[in-house]
Amino acid sequence: MFSAGGGPLVLRLCAATLLVAALASSAGSAWGSAPGPVVQLVPSTTELLGVGCTADRVCVSTSILPNLNLEVFPLAVHGNKVTIGSGVLGGESGAVACPIDSLCESVGGQGIVDPIAVGPSGLTPEPGVHLKNAHHFLLEGIACPSADTCVVVGLHELGANAVAVVAELHVTGSQTVLGQPVTVPGAYDLAAIACPTATSCVASGQTSGVLAKGKKAAIVEIRVGASRLSVGPVQQVKGAFALQGVACTTSKTCLAVGLDYPVTGGGFTAVTVGATLKGRTLSVGVPVTLTGVKTSALGAVACPTSNLCEATGYWSKGNRPIFGVVPVTDGHDGPAFGTPDKVPGVSFTSIADIVCPKPKICIAVGGGAGSGAAVTFTPVQ
Repeated sequence: MFSAGGGPLVLRLCAATLLVAALASSAGSAWGSAPGPVVQLVPSTTELLGVGCTADRVCVSTSILPNLNLEVFPLAVHGNKVTIGSGVLGGESGAVACPIDSLCESVGGQGIVDPIAVGPSGLTPEPGVHLKNAHHFLLEGIACPSADTCVVVGLHELGANAVAVVAELHVTGSQTVLGQPVTVPGAYDLAAIACPTATSCVASGQTSGVLAKGKKAAIVEIRVGASRLSVGPVQQVKGAFALQGVACTTSKTCLAVGLDYPVTGGGFTAVTVGATLKGRTLSVGVPVTLTGVKTSALGAVACPTSNLCEATGYWSKGNRPIFGVVPVTDGHDGPAFGTPDKVPGVSFTSIADIVCPKPKICIAVGGGAGSGAAVTFTPVQ
């Protein structure tokens, strides 16, 4: 995810525009005959940072204002249309997840989780909860495997390196309690998480430290037990520099997206890789690279159906990034990118997050035209 919360600082450095990559079962035009994307600007903001939705299809987007204050906006989904309501001060600078219809949780810097009550009259930010010595933590991703449990991931800064951490949120009514973090062995930075079942989550990221060629992407399974979290072995992914987004299509199949930064030179190149849960083993495939473009990167992903996902990022054939869509086939040999299609509308200047509250509607958020912006579109296979 590209954000000021979304975590992934790597992709933020690219000053990217928005790319929507359709991961489907057949290649071709991802838009097809569906209605074109609808761009909505939020002039009072600088950027929309993260977005999450309740089962009742009320979405919440975090944003940053010109004075650097943070604000949250309600997004109501009616059919295939999205209405953006009035914002209120509050929230964090990163990812959003909603365990129940009346509550969403936002994460961000300094180890803080901010609950956001969702009611008929709008949003009400609640007092945040934080980890002990919170100023040493950066929380980047959140997912809720059940109505009373969420899992957050991020990093704990320790000198020159950082250590990946995961922590459990317990939700009871309007009460949110943040458990003690569990440290992931080794030096890692976990940027995103998805939970295909109530007892299993998959997180993605990279080895931590200074931005440099030769770093490795990483994927790990996080098991949600009755009393505590447990972390499986971290798998470094050869052929990928960082995996900034992850989503799951089934209870056993997930897809991570990110970028590679070749040691031999050249710019960022978008990659996608599959991960399969087999009992207590996480099997990771070979990364697939987006070809035919000069530079590219993917930062977040959502899956509206069991065989279709949408990823956000950017791509460029010259010096100007393009806001577009690229289909991806997913055959027996793994995923394969199709040809990017340009999407008309406002040119985005940053990338943040994507969510698909219904099988036929997705919402991507970021910044463009000097303000926050949201793009609503119908994914097409």
